[in-house]
Amino acid sequence: VLYAEMSLFALLILPLPNYVSRMFISMFHESQFSRPFAHILWVLYIMIFILFIDSIYRQYNTIEDRILAYYTERNFYLTGFTLYLALIFKMFTTMLIKLYKEEQSAKILKKQAINQGKFVEDLLKKVESKDEKILELDGEIKDLNKKLLSTEVLLKQYKNNQHEYF
Repeated sequence: VLYAEMSLFALLILPLPNYVSRMFISMFHESQFSRPFAHILWVLYIMIFILFIDSIYRQYNTIEDRILAYYTERNFYLTGFTLYLALIFKMFTTMLIKLYKEEQSAKILKKQAINQGKFVEDLLKKVESKDEKILELDGEIKDLNKKLLSTEVLLKQYKNNQHEYF
């Protein structure tokens, strides 16, 4: 179990491309295949914890035989390191999973920001085109007002001429 943990931890620490490490994490975290494996692993951790408690008990009891004391101390350190590495591995994988989820949400937010930027640019273009249209229509209104004034002047001249000559 210790060698398996060390190899998995080394595999996660290696500078692999993101998609490889994500695939590896998702394979063990999200797949249905890994659930029985995780249960078996927890049972092994419980057994290792029992061995750890037993090695503590044997180490602190008076042992006269030096070889037995050496084996007990070795078992104490091996089981303790295995349990410690299991905790570190669990925390490390949860941190990696959170990191990958945050990276995915950051990518989504970047895409949304880009899309919103494009939408705002389109709206600004529409507003600018409408402003141009408004300016154009204002120009037409001024031209029509000038024509209206000129026609009113012509009508007044016509009426004045009509009164003078007829």
